[in-house]
Amino acid sequence: MSTINLQWTQWKNGEVRLPDSKSWWNRYYIVRALSGQPLPEPKVYQADDVHRMYDALTEEGAERNVGGAGTGYRFMTSFLALKAMETGQSFRLDGNEQMRGRPIQGLVEPLQLLGAKIEYLGKAGYPPLLIHPSNIQGGRLQWNNQESSQFVSSLMMIAPYLENGLDLRWTGPLVSVSYIDLTQEIMEGAGAQIERDKNKLSIKPTGYTSSFDLCPQADWSSAAFWLSALILRGRGSVTLKGLHPNTLQGDERLLHIYKSWGLQATDTQSGLHVALLDRSLPERLDLDLSDAPDLVPTVAATCVGLRLAGRIKGIGHLRFKESNRLEALSAELSKWGAAVEIGSDSLQWGSFAHPEEDIIHETYGDHRMAMAFAPLSQIQAIKIKDPEVVSKSYPLFWEEGRTLGLNLL
Repeated sequence: MSTINLQWTQWKNGEVRLPDSKSWWNRYYIVRALSGQPLPEPKVYQADDVHRMYDALTEEGAERNVGGAGTGYRFMTSFLALKAMETGQSFRLDGNEQMRGRPIQGLVEPLQLLGAKIEYLGKAGYPPLLIHPSNIQGGRLQWNNQESSQFVSSLMMIAPYLENGLDLRWTGPLVSVSYIDLTQEIMEGAGAQIERDKNKLSIKPTGYTSSFDLCPQADWSSAAFWLSALILRGRGSVTLKGLHPNTLQGDERLLHIYKSWGLQATDTQSGLHVALLDRSLPERLDLDLSDAPDLVPTVAATCVGLRLAGRIKGIGHLRFKESNRLEALSAELSKWGAAVEIGSDSLQWGSFAHPEEDIIHETYGDHRMAMAFAPLSQIQAIKIKDPEVVSKSYPLFWEEGRTLGLNLL
């Protein structure tokens, strides 16, 4: 496993390229594949997860493997259940070792209730899966799982092809609801008929239109790291190419948080220009990020770098991401002298001591951990293990960082 040395001594005002949103592309690919249209091949600079989804959808045969793409695995589970019903063929869906440790039972069980025949080939509740032909009729389903909004999105996208559509009901708040909003937007752009209320949604069995095209969005999740780097610097500017506000991506929320700290943003034809002239921090940060959980690593790391105590709640499901992000964040934030406390649904930090002299950050096979801590190299030189992990969502991250002054030693 390789290690890089980072030191960010000078901020260079400039512009950076962002990948398209992998959340957008993964949904678009599933919807387009179901409609029977050919899939556009992903660009080289796109996230590994997007390439994995494309490969899984375009491969022939009964074996599909998505590597470490969690979204891809969840979306392909429902997609292949539908394809098994339509073709009479069984499919084996697998991933890498990391994927085999991520729970899938919360999606398999509702699919089984709708009529799918799915068996676990290893540990019960986890990949790999064998998906058999069945008769998935759809209909009413009571949803009680708070583990991942991707389970809901996965069911939603196949619903237009179920005989009885889908009538989904739930009690209490759903996690990461902004991603469900994004799923609905893409589906409706493809002709799906969806009725949605506070605690229910209904999708009619209309299929998708045979001809549609939608415009991809630049990735707010990737933009978050440069916004945080600018906040840590305290003064400067950057243009985020191709990024525009007013999307349904949940991570756009970070822009509004940082605006209250003094960040200024101007939407231009080429992208979003952000500038910081006078930083004004709150006395303490208290956030509910249940709708934008991918922001947690960068927000927590940024606050600790600023010696700003805080608490983030609504994030218990981060235990089921690429890593157990709560445990991983606790370990890595502690290296900066923060006293960290993990609750059942929260992460809290404060009572700062001196940082370690030689900080080496583990990344736990988690792309967001690597990128969240990189901006802290503006405070002192650090080392990050397994830097290649960023390719999962942002292959050009290190290259783009150099344009703003990040030194890779």
